[in-house]
Amino acid sequence: MSDKMMKRTIEYIRMSLPINYFSQISNFLQSSPNNQIARVHISSSEADNLSFNDDEVASDIFSQSSQATDRLKQDKNSESSTRYYFMADAEQAERIYNILDRLSPEQQASLIDTSTYEEGETTFFNLKSFALMDEDFLSLAEQLDDEQLSQLVNVFDASTMQTQYEYGSGPIMVGPRKDKLNVFMDVLKETGKEDLSRILSRANQLAESVTPQSEIENSTYNRNDISAAKFSNESIQNFSSFIQVVNDNDNNNIIEVLDKVDSFSTEQQSQIINIMSFDKDLGTSLLDKLPELNDKTSTNLLDYLADKLKDKPLVNLPSYALWMEGEDLTASRSILSDVVTLLDDYEIEETEINKMLETANSLSMGEQSAYFQITRSGLEQLTQVDDNNRIMVEAEDLDKIDSLRDNSDIRQLVYHTRQFVNDKIDNGMAIENADNVVELLLKSSEKSDNVNQGELITDLSAMYVTQRNEAVATMLSHLNRDK
Repeated sequence: MSDKMMKRTIEYIRMSLPINYFSQISNFLQSSPNNQIARVHISSSEADNLSFNDDEVASDIFSQSSQATDRLKQDKNSESSTRYYFMADAEQAERIYNILDRLSPEQQASLIDTSTYEEGETTFFNLKSFALMDEDFLSLAEQLDDEQLSQLVNVFDASTMQTQYEYGSGPIMVGPRKDKLNVFMDVLKETGKEDLSRILSRANQLAESVTPQSEIENSTYNRNDISAAKFSNESIQNFSSFIQVVNDNDNNNIIEVLDKVDSFSTEQQSQIINIMSFDKDLGTSLLDKLPELNDKTSTNLLDYLADKLKDKPLVNLPSYALWMEGEDLTASRSILSDVVTLLDDYEIEETEINKMLETANSLSMGEQSAYFQITRSGLEQLTQVDDNNRIMVEAEDLDKIDSLRDNSDIRQLVYHTRQFVNDKIDNGMAIENADNVVELLLKSSEKSDNVNQGELITDLSAMYVTQRNEAVATMLSHLNRDK
């Protein structure tokens, strides 16, 4: 593709697509092998607003092909959605046709449009998915048997539906969805035949359960939501989470994970996978602790944590962008972290665990996160850390912690200290500031002169964040010095 042709194609894409797609597709076009995407088309409802010369565009893109010019004019007046034409040479076309011949008509239709045609030595495939233009997909597909290939195509089809949930009806998969599937295929390539079948079979089961967007009542999305929107569609969540967990583990680890997950009920398997997709380390640690709990406690715990993550974004944010999650999801992340720490570091009676879950669930999301932070931070203050063994929690320590976490004013103080500090830059500092509040309240309650905690809480709550953090640090310094 000449520079002139490339420039004109990109400009055509710019005119044809919603603004939030353009940068991804422009970059993908310029980095694709041999620049083989010919053009993009939009629906007829938007076509009248475009300004371009049919013959000139067709001349550049399709090498003065009269058939292509007719096709372009026809497409402009059609009611089809966004289109990509992939220009394949004879060898590529043969590989693509060989793969298509192994698929059902329905699966073929999920990958290409019937308007695919040939011009000389070049075949123009009107693609619905990036799969057939992707060497990773082609090479993997050629290694799979027919059943496995069918399953892989179903996975791609479900991922396209996932893209529609995130952005509304739009172009074939680019950006995060494509990257995610490329990683998934890399894991499959490194996996033994038996394990590959196991992973693909499970992914296929979840893919087949994905409900198309058109069948979801009142489904909504927000193109401008940088956290990739929230959806309460369980089928999409389960499918997306499984692919993410596969990607987060190498080919050996994922089989070990599946072995552990399979010991739970079907519903609990979905809950565990969703949690692990949100945070691999915390989810893995939770998975290791669950067998130590009785059925009632593990069920209550998974129900509680899964509920907090039911609206998590379908695309995980990088660590530096976690502040974009929103207050509820930030609180959920805090809850998961503190609960897993409690299970890791402490021996807590299961009656107490169930009581905590029940109590917390009656609170707002912010106060729930404060409730578990007070519990975790309070135990750290009251017990001696043992790196080799979990610490037995005494009833006396829990009574002291109850005096704090059962107080709504204290929960609010701890939550706001953590939430409205400069945690958009340093979440670790925000957690430390809130832990300092817990430490101050515990130590002040133990002083012989019995500091009036009600007044202290009121005074701290009335301060600006920076002022409060400085005041807490100063008071802690005095208390520690007076020991």
